[in-house]
Amino acid sequence: MNHKVKVTVIDKKLYPELQEKYCSDPKSGPCPCYNVGDEFIFERDGKTDHFWHGGLNTLVKTDADPSRVAGGPDMPHCSEAWDAISRYIYAGLQGGSIMKGWMKEENVMIACCSDGTRPVIFKIERMDEEETGDVKTGEHSPAAETKPPVSPASGKENIAAKAPDRSPAPASSDGLPELFESPQPWDPETDGEFVPSLDFGRYWRFNYSFLTPEERKAYEAMETAVRRGFSSVKVDLPADTPRLMRIAKSLIEDNWSLFYIDTGITVSEEPGRVDVCFHYNRFKNDREVYLKQMKEVARNLFETRVRNCTTRYEAETAIHDFLTGSVTYDKSDGELCYSPIGPLLFHKGVCEGISEAFCFLANSCGLKASMTSGKIKGANHRWNIIELDNERYHLDVTSDLSGLHAYFNCSDETISKTHVLGKKTGCGSDRLNYYVLNGCRFRTAYDAKNYIQTQAAKGRGTSFEFCLENAVMPQEVIRMARNGAGASPSVSVTNIDYRYYRVIIK
Repeated sequence: MNHKVKVTVIDKKLYPELQEKYCSDPKSGPCPCYNVGDEFIFERDGKTDHFWHGGLNTLVKTDADPSRVAGGPDMPHCSEAWDAISRYIYAGLQGGSIMKGWMKEENVMIACCSDGTRPVIFKIERMDEEETGDVKTGEHSPAAETKPPVSPASGKENIAAKAPDRSPAPASSDGLPELFESPQPWDPETDGEFVPSLDFGRYWRFNYSFLTPEERKAYEAMETAVRRGFSSVKVDLPADTPRLMRIAKSLIEDNWSLFYIDTGITVSEEPGRVDVCFHYNRFKNDREVYLKQMKEVARNLFETRVRNCTTRYEAETAIHDFLTGSVTYDKSDGELCYSPIGPLLFHKGVCEGISEAFCFLANSCGLKASMTSGKIKGANHRWNIIELDNERYHLDVTSDLSGLHAYFNCSDETISKTHVLGKKTGCGSDRLNYYVLNGCRFRTAYDAKNYIQTQAAKGRGTSFEFCLENAVMPQEVIRMARNGAGASPSVSVTNIDYRYYRVIIK
């Protein structure tokens, strides 16, 4: 019987009144070393002894930068915390009862560090494994838990020092597992005539184009391994987790069909080799069923909204408006919301799933689209890149779920007013921006006054949008719309950041 110990940060407390009264820095704030949700795995065998090294590199999941988390790859556990939890970890690694008679289960203990002004609370669990590697701890087994996807949207990244077992899959005639279904790289010119066509065999390697030649080889190796269902693949690159994570992220943000794998990876280094290890979500085994259902959604969309479009812009608008009109922002399901399955089949999701859904529909209907990521309002975020007339544009469907077209075909300069870009995307034009193209982008409310009143004068049932480079309060927009509409109709407005407005005359 082998024994491991899992440690999870389940809470952090802060007592500002005590810091104010007793600390040399009265504004010290919460503990910077740990984050709620951080998970650590301790092992102690002939090859590994995490206890002896103070828990260095035991971190396996975090929402933060792993290099800044105690127990991560760059620093051991905080001494105050280690003093409180190490005795229970040691007992668990020896197979002993951690706190029998006090806790409901003898293999579990809840403990906290000794900092009285900002304590961190830990859950410590002994995990028992047979020599075959089967976990025998019941509900406390990590394998028995439903893990949320690791993604840029959530910022989660898995790191560890040991690769998982490479379990063989059913072999094909050449001795390798069959490849899972996947589209082929597609890079057409986009300035010619547009004839809508439904084809599920294409995706744009947009992010691939930013990689070096050796990084592209790693990208291709990862893609082939994932499509064969492998748990890991050898790469000919150093064990640089951020770099390898960036390559894996590029792969996921290019190929919409890989919805059954998480963006996060584990990097394993042994003498003479570096392995990237993958984390699959619950959709892997039923991927063919879900993909079939997704294709039916695309077929229906194509027949009802896209088939008769005469330009790529019209088709893009049809897909954008289909999603913004049918999807609700919802993160209640930790895996579903990060997959295109959520928006397309259950009408809910977050930025990762919504951008993947747009990418799938756009490519399938003949548009050249991929994904990119960065930050918005300080949080990790994902959106789309689309190419029209050989010009690239940003498209953020998630931020348009209110029904507006606030982030519809933006240049780098325009979207950078609200988004932090993860890379230079080459989006240099606003020519096909929704508001520029429709003549309703203005600098100030005064500049927009005539447009607002003219549109409002059309009377009940009128709905229109406009953009202001300088923000204005909704009350001012309502006042101008009422002046144009007359006394009887009522006016309602929806806005994003007080700059993008939709006005409805009722």
